[in-house]
Order: sequence, then C-alpha cells, then structure tokens
Amino acid sequence: ISAFVVLYPDRNMPDTPELTFEFAQGTTIVGRSSPQLEAPDQDGRIAYVATFPAEGFAPGIYELRAIARQGGSQDETRTTFTVVP
Repeated sequence: ISAFVVLYPDRNMPDTPELTFEFAQGTTIVGRSSPQLEAPDQDGRIAYVATFPAEGFAPGIYELRAIARQGGSQDETRTTFTVVP
C-alpha cells in the first residue's frame, strides 16, 4: 500500500512540520506511522512517498489519513481502499 503526499510548510513558523499516517477500519485505528521528514526543497515543499506492507491488513474497507501538523496548525487528507481476500 503506497501513499504520496506533498507538504507546504509555513516558512514563517519556526516549528518543524510533522506527518502522521493513520489506518482506520470503521472507528478503530489499526495502524499509525510518523515518518521522519526531510527539509523542504528549494520551492518550499516536502514530497513524501510511504509504502506499507499489505500483509498486515485483514480483508475489509479501510481509511488512510495523512495528517500534517506544524505548530498549532493541522491539515489532513483521507482516502479509502479495500483489501480483498
């Protein structure tokens, strides 16, 4: 399972941006990962590709959340995917 996200940190904030991936099935969080991010590129963005092993997921419908935080600000994006037997 792969995900690609691009963060645009606020250059005026001294806080380092953070990224968390959450996998949920219904209302239950079944996995979480917080990778170490590299510094922004010359255009001020951080592109990140994450890959997670599919073997750990039982068949069913899941939601993947990518949650970006910097200081007191937070934004997230979500998508769903289905694991079939």
